[in-house]
Amino acid sequence: MAGIAPLKSYIVPAVTKHTATVIFVHGLGDTGLGWKPVAEMLNDELPQVKWVLPNAPPMPVTANGERKLAGLTVLSGWLPLRHDFKSMISEHAKSLPIFWGHGSADPLVRHELAVKSVDFLRESIGINTSPTAEQLVGLSFTSYAGVQHSVNDRELSDLKTWLKKVLPSVD
Repeated sequence: MAGIAPLKSYIVPAVTKHTATVIFVHGLGDTGLGWKPVAEMLNDELPQVKWVLPNAPPMPVTANGERKLAGLTVLSGWLPLRHDFKSMISEHAKSLPIFWGHGSADPLVRHELAVKSVDFLRESIGINTSPTAEQLVGLSFTSYAGVQHSVNDRELSDLKTWLKKVLPSVD
């Protein structure tokens, strides 16, 4: 059986001792280079992080192969095939920190699809969608008023704050 060919990626290295790697999976057909400014901006306060920015093919892919995820970030996304997903997900998902940001004016992935996805994860999978500021486990969902299928400064700031909380520090 042939293996899956690795995606070509753009790498933003850690600028201090490397303690964490973030694989930034984005929209199909998009390039890692297009997200380089975001990784570099986040590296200012997360210097221990190596950023892997794959060039996405124009077809479905898996984000992590057979490796266990340590956390998940969703920007302007939704969970298609929810009922099929329920049979594929493991108990490990309930132990993940998840950041989910979505613009209220997104014309490509409607906001209501994100809300329904989060509701499904809470009601059908049992993922905590109300983690406290001290909790690392659970799904933190934030809507960004007026934002379309993109990110704004507030969402990037919220993402940076969340990453600083859940990733290992330099020490």
